[in-house]
This record gives sequence, C-alpha cells and structure tokens, in this order.
Amino acid sequence: MQKIFIIGLPRTGTTSVCAAMLALGYRVAHTAYTERSFFEAQVLADTPIFCDYQRLDSAYPNAKFIYLARDMEKWLPSIAQLLARMHNNLIRDDGGFNPIIKRCYQTIFSPYSLANINNLE
Repeated sequence: MQKIFIIGLPRTGTTSVCAAMLALGYRVAHTAYTERSFFEAQVLADTPIFCDYQRLDSAYPNAKFIYLARDMEKWLPSIAQLLARMHNNLIRDDGGFNPIIKRCYQTIFSPYSLANINNLE
C-alpha cells in the first residue's frame, strides 16, 4: 500500500488535512505511535512524521510526501502557546507524554527550554 505522509509541524494544518483525507475515504493516522498505525493507515501526519520524514522516505520508497507550512507571523505565537501548555509533560522523567512525542518535540524544537519557547526570535 502506498503511503502518504503529511510533513507539517504542529499548528500548520495537519488536523485539517487529515480531516479532508478522511472525507476522501483514506485511512488516516493523525499521529502514529504504533507499528499497527503505520501498517493500517494510508495517510499519516503529525508526530512522529514531522521529525522522522527522512527515515520514512527510506523505509517507504514509493511514498508521497505533502509539506505544510504556515505564515511565520501566525505560526510562532500559536506554536509558542502549544509548547508552553505541553512543557511540563514534555520534560518530565516520570511519565507525562508518550516517549515518541517527547523525542520529536525535544528534537525539532532544540534546544528545548521554557526560555526558548517564550523567545519568538
């Protein structure tokens, strides 16, 4: 089965694109944390796709990739707000979010810190 990967950072429209793909009849995984989700979904987006797209390109040589972007002036405050809400669960050593979410967010938004989240520069 050919895969379609939506490469978009959080707050760039991945949810809207996934909803559209569902309406078109595709099997969609808005996030994919298990082998089963990768096996069953035709369209995959969000975590871990935005972090692992290069490995996915090698693992699925016939896959299609759709890149999403959002105007920086609108995206920065939106992602800063999301990261601030997620921060405590992203840095906890005793649980919090799924380890895949933690790895992806800490990798992409590196160096990951509350100070960096609050600095839109």
